This record gives sequence, structure tokens and C-alpha cells, in this order.
Amino acid sequence: MSGNVLPELDAAHRAALSANKPLVCECPPAWWFTQPIFEGLQANQDGALQLIAIVPQIEDHDDALRVIGSNQSLTPVHLASGLARTNMLLRQDAITSLVTTAQDLAALIKQSAINPQTVSRVVIAWPELYAAPAIKAMEECLAELSSAQRLVVTSNRSDVAELVERYARRAPVYRSCMPDAPSRTRLRYAIVPVARRETALHAALDTLNPQTATVWEPAGTPRSLPGLINDLGEDQRVDLAVFMDLPSQQTLESYAARADATLVFIRPTQQPYLQRLVVDPAVLKLPSAADRVRDRAAVLRAELRDTLTGGLPIGVLTTLEPLLEEFDPVEIAAAALTNVWKKRTDPEAATWTRIRADIGKRDGVRAGDLVGALANAVGIQPADVGRIDLRESFTIIEIRPEDASRAMQGLTGTAIRGKRLTARLDDVRRATSPKGGRYPQGHTPQKGDRPIRSRRPSGPDRA
Repeated sequence: MSGNVLPELDAAHRAALSANKPLVCECPPAWWFTQPIFEGLQANQDGALQLIAIVPQIEDHDDALRVIGSNQSLTPVHLASGLARTNMLLRQDAITSLVTTAQDLAALIKQSAINPQTVSRVVIAWPELYAAPAIKAMEECLAELSSAQRLVVTSNRSDVAELVERYARRAPVYRSCMPDAPSRTRLRYAIVPVARRETALHAALDTLNPQTATVWEPAGTPRSLPGLINDLGEDQRVDLAVFMDLPSQQTLESYAARADATLVFIRPTQQPYLQRLVVDPAVLKLPSAADRVRDRAAVLRAELRDTLTGGLPIGVLTTLEPLLEEFDPVEIAAAALTNVWKKRTDPEAATWTRIRADIGKRDGVRAGDLVGALANAVGIQPADVGRIDLRESFTIIEIRPEDASRAMQGLTGTAIRGKRLTARLDDVRRATSPKGGRYPQGHTPQKGDRPIRSRRPSGPDRA
């Protein structure tokens, strides 16, 4: 029971695409709803950039690669998460379709990395979500790409009526799965970046603890999890239906009729549309870093409780007995527990994975900028970040091993102080400097080139 049925293009839509005329697509803010548009496009030439998709922010649109790439004539598709690499690939004619923000596109045009004459189509994706600077940059880019076909994708034509009038005047409208009125289906939602949704799925199942569940996503990827039903039959019921992306209203209601509860993962920019999809959606709070700290504290308390109920060695009791004349028993226990806590939470003893971000002191970045980016874009809290060593052109960040993969995915493409990052594992061994910081092995420190220790939490918050 997929429910992934999308309306077909009619004769007017196909004629506009084949004649390079403007077309408007009104659909929910998720790429899978645009699939018929990209399947209907034909390549105009080989070996050069043909299609540019302008998006509100690059972090939210990696699924554009799958949808645009479903048309082989539009591949390779590149997500412009870093200008340096994008510039290189464009100059090598290695990109057929480019997904980028308006500001980055303006920079690439200014650097002469893009020849406007080769670009045959420009997709303006959900411009109602653009910030004011992005609108200005988009208009400057469209002026340069004046001969390109305009395809406007929006979830609300009334919000962008002026833009449609300027760039897609009298264009036919392909309307894909827009709700006429909000559904009264009871729905919970959690705001989760795309890179974290697999982890969020496990967290949601642990939080809601359903006996049976089913997972929906446009790609229809089967999963092997206990209690998970991949192919939900017409007469089957489950405790929970989880949507890994925005569903159509028809799909939502079809699954809700067979599930006792429904949950959808969305991006922050999809939240306004959710109010049009259902009446009064409710937030589901998934476990955070603070919750994990409390869980670890609970484990420690359980271990102490087991030790107390199992009987203490006589030697321990005789060691502590003289202290009972000087201190309260609670203070003695707290002092003993402090030593245990230090051993568990000391950053020096912790196991870290180092990732390398291509931004440094010369870019004006501070340790707090990177900690903020990890918290906002990835959901990794400061308590789960180790040392941050700022160098001239790059930075080494210590991350807990279980968070390293999503930290790299989340930081890549994130803009800090006007520069978009790329992040990767730092596999260079580190050596201790005389002043306690750390340099890459074999590095000879220069004047003023000292390791920086920042954001080095300690105490209970490091648990």
C-alpha cells in the first residue's frame, strides 16, 4: 500500500516542457512531488551544464539529487555544498544539473564558472521560503540566464504571484497533491534534518514503543526492524505509521485509517505547510543530549544501588569509618562518587573522533561558531563536543564516535561567516606540543601559530 500516485502531465504541460516555455508546479514542499516534471524533460545538448535548481537552503535538498537524477539525461547532478569543488567541476564540464542556493549561484556566475548561454532550464524551487537577500540574488541570476526556460515550483501560488507574473506569466500549472482543506487526521511531527532521520526513526520507535509499525517514504526502502511491517495490507492494522518525508494527504489518510498513531519527520521549512495538511498537528519530543545525560546518571545510580544491596566489603567499611566522625555520610558518598564521575567524564580519558572542517582563523571563525553550527544544524550539544583546534585554514573538532558521521554530514554545506564548509574525518595522527595543545605530527609551529583549546567542558555536564 504505497499511495505514491502522482497526477500525470497533461498536453499543455508536455507542450510547455518540449517547447522550452515556462511552467508552474504547485505542490507540497518535498521533491518527490515534482517527479513527473523532471521525468518529462529532455536533454538539449551534451557535455555542459543544462539545468540549475535554485533552492532556499542547500542543507535541506539532498533528495533533489534522487528526483532530478531519475532522468538519466539530466545526470550527473551536483549539490553545491562547497564552491571550490563546484567551480572545478563546472570548468571540467562534469555537471549536467546543479542544485544550489541563489547566493552561491550568483558567486559562481561572478567567477565565470557558469556560461549562461549553455543553461537551458532554471528551476526556482519554493521561492516563498527564500530570505530577502536570496530573492535579490535570484533576480540577478535570472537576468544573466535570460534565455533559460523557467520552471517555478511553489507550495502556495498566492505567496509568489508577483514572481510568477514576472518569470512564468500565463504558464500552465501542474498541480500535484495539494490539499483542498486540512485533514482531521491526528498527526504528530518531529523536526529532523534529512541526515538524521534514520537515527530519529529508532528514537521514535523507542519513545512510542509500538508493538507493530510501518514506515512510508517515497523511495519505498524496505527495512528489517523488529515489529516493522514493510508491506501493509488493506486489512492489516498497526500501532504506528511513520512518514520519513511529507506524504500527500491521500497517502496520510490511507495509512491513518490502518494505524492507531501517525508520525511524520519534517524539515523546519516544511512546518508552515503542515498546518495546511492537517488540523492541529502535535509535536513529538525525541530524546536529546540532555536526556542521554540523565540516562547515564540513572545507570550509575542503578550500579550503586546494586552494590549497596549486594553487600559492601569489610575493608571498604573500615576505611570509611574514621571519616564518619568528621563528615556527614552523604558528603562521604558524594566525594567517592566524584572520583567515579571524573573517571567517566574526563575529556582527557574520553574516546574522540576527530573531524576536519575547511575553515579556520583566516576566515574569522571562532570555536563558538562551530559549536553553534553543530547544535543548530546537527543537533549535537556542546557537552558532546571535545576540543576545537583552530588553525589558519582548517579546524580539527573532537566529536564522540557515535556522532561523527552525522556531524560531518550536517557541517558539510553549512555556511559560517559567509563560507560553506566541507567536513571529513581527520586521519592524521596528532602529536602533543610543549604547551599542551596538539599539532599535526611533523608540523613545525610558526610564530603565532599556536594550538587553541576551546570548548573543553568538564564536570557532570560532560556525562
